[in-house]
Amino acid sequence: MTKIHVTTATALSPRMLDEVERWLNNRYGTVSVQYHVDDSLIGGIVIFDGETVFDGSVKGKLKGLNTL
Repeated sequence: MTKIHVTTATALSPRMLDEVERWLNNRYGTVSVQYHVDDSLIGGIVIFDGETVFDGSVKGKLKGLNTL
C-alpha cells in the first residue's frame, strides 16, 4: 500500500475526493491518502508519494515563473 499526501488550498468536496482517490488508485494501486489544507497554495493540488512531489498548485506555478 502506497501512502500519499494530498495538499489543496481548500477542503475537497466528496465528489473531488472520489475523483482524486480513483486517479491515485489507478496510478499506484491500493493507496492510503492523507489530506491536508494549505491556503497558501492559492489553488490547485500538491501530491507527494513519498519520493516525488507533483505540484499543480498556483503557488508552485508562480514560484516557477521566478526562476525564469
